[in-house]
Amino acid sequence: MPTPPIHTMRASALVRQALAIADAAVIADIECGGVHVAPGVYDLSAMFDPREHAPESIDMLRIALSYALQRCLVQQIPGKHGCRMRILHRQLPRC
Repeated sequence: MPTPPIHTMRASALVRQALAIADAAVIADIECGGVHVAPGVYDLSAMFDPREHAPESIDMLRIALSYALQRCLVQQIPGKHGCRMRILHRQLPRC
């Protein structure tokens, strides 16, 4: 059965809701999987460990972090400490 067409106004509301969910999900991934090293700063090195995570999980993490950087939700912290991210924006999805 084909999917019914979505009205334009409803479609834009769904896109806003989808972005809010994606924003919250990537921040939750960082906070839950990363190691808290300073206020708002997480070390994500362990999340990239192929001995601990499947290649598909690591690929999804890369995609999620790319999304978060493009949405300006996080800032990558350069240095010798592996992969550190500072959370810049934390918002809960609105329904």
